[in-house]
Amino acid sequence: MQRTDGSLHAVSNALDLGRAMKIALYGGTFDPPHRAHQRVAEAALEEFVLDEVWWIPCAVPPHKAAGRITPFADRFAMVQLVAAENLAFRALDIERNRGGPSYTIDTLEQLTHAHRSDTLMLLMGEDSLRQFDSWRAPERIAALASLIVYGRGMPDAEPLAPYLSGRVQYCSAPPINLSGTSLRRRLRSNAAVDHLLSEPVRAYIKTRGLYQSAQ
Repeated sequence: MQRTDGSLHAVSNALDLGRAMKIALYGGTFDPPHRAHQRVAEAALEEFVLDEVWWIPCAVPPHKAAGRITPFADRFAMVQLVAAENLAFRALDIERNRGGPSYTIDTLEQLTHAHRSDTLMLLMGEDSLRQFDSWRAPERIAALASLIVYGRGMPDAEPLAPYLSGRVQYCSAPPINLSGTSLRRRLRSNAAVDHLLSEPVRAYIKTRGLYQSAQ
């Protein structure tokens, strides 16, 4: 049975399976969640022999201007639709009611405390890794969870900070040539997006009238 209610309490109870689990936390704005996101999650699931991938929409992205993203309720609803397509995916709304910017360290510490016996990893893009030093408490994040990094191409290798030594693994997901910005532009212009979004997400966007004007 797919469980996508997203509450920390419900997830803690539902996943009490009597054994430790290996889980990737997949954070992002997901505005909207698209096929490339799904391919990355599926590739990481298989390559790193994960039990689950938890999709965690960011409520208040620290790096994006307020008012320029789709409301959290819509983004979470779309992530739930994506999660329903794979029994190993779960959608968490853990950042919904937290005040202020949604910092990864806060979410990670909360989940680490609730799932002490599980191994938590962070699934992120290569662009996020390059900006990792600018995140809040990056050394603490790396101490709590190793990083699974997928590429958006193959830029020149850059040296990693010492605290990331042995904490980064690379996912051989296929290159991603799709961004949320370009996808939203296509939606506004009514260009074809059939191959870029799952059918339930496309239907949700159409029903809600999302991305019809610049956000």
